[in-house]
Amino acid sequence: MNKKLIKISSVAAFIFFMVLIGGVAHAATPACGSTITENTTLDADMTCPATNGINISANNIVLDCAGHSITGSGSGYGIYLSGNNSVIKNCKISGFQNGVYLDYASGNTISNVTANSNTGNPGSGGSSGGPSSGIYLNSSSNNTISGVTANSNTGGYGSAYSGSGGPGSGIYLNSSSNNTISSVTANSNTGGAASYFGIGGPGSGIYLNLSSNNTISGVTANSNTGGTGFYGGSGGPGSGIYLNSSSNN
Repeated sequence: MNKKLIKISSVAAFIFFMVLIGGVAHAATPACGSTITENTTLDADMTCPATNGINISANNIVLDCAGHSITGSGSGYGIYLSGNNSVIKNCKISGFQNGVYLDYASGNTISNVTANSNTGNPGSGGSSGGPSSGIYLNSSSNNTISGVTANSNTGGYGSAYSGSGGPGSGIYLNSSSNNTISSVTANSNTGGAASYFGIGGPGSGIYLNLSSNNTISGVTANSNTGGTGFYGGSGGPGSGIYLNSSSNN
C-alpha cells in the first residue's frame, strides 16, 4: 500500500477516535443564552445584555474560554451549569448577577476563571436585594475550584420599605458540600445596601451557607464589607470567610 495513503488513513482514524471520546473542542462563539452540547473553545469575546451568557446542561463538557470575556448588563448568569463532570476554564466574566452558577451540579472543575464586578438584582415591593457572586454553588457537591479571582461583586440593594441588602461574595456555597476550593483571590466584595429599617447585606470573600465538609486553602480575601443600613437599619457584616450553619470545613 502507498505510504502516503497509510499516513492519511492513520490521521483520519486518530481524528475519528478523538471525536468519539470527546477530545476535540469545537472553536466557536455561541449565541448569547444558547446551550452548548459539545466541547467548545471560544474564539471571540461575548457581550450578552439581556440573557445568560452560556448554558451547559449535558455532562462531560469542556468549555475553554481561551482568555476571552463574557460580559453582561446586570442580570442572569455568565455561565449556567447544571451538568456533571464538566470543565470551565480560562474565562473572564463580569456584569451578570452571578458570574458562574452551578445548579445541582457535581464533579465539575472550574479553573483559571476571573469573575469580577457582578451585581445582584435590586429588591422590589419591600423585598431584599438579590445575591451576587463571582461563583455560586447551589446544592452542588464534589466540585473543584482553583485559580479563581472573584473581586468587587455587589449584592442587590433592598427596596423600600424594610428591604435588606443581598449578599455580595467572591464565592458563595448554598447547601453545597465536599467541594475543594484553592488558590482563590476574593477581595472587595460588598453586601447590598439596605432601604428603610432594613439590614445591609453581608459582604464576604467566601460565604458558606448550610454547607459542610468543604476543603478551603490558599485564599486571599481582603477588604470585603457589609452593605450600609439606612434610616433605622443597620449595616451588614463584612468578612473574609463567613460560615453560616456550616461545619467540618
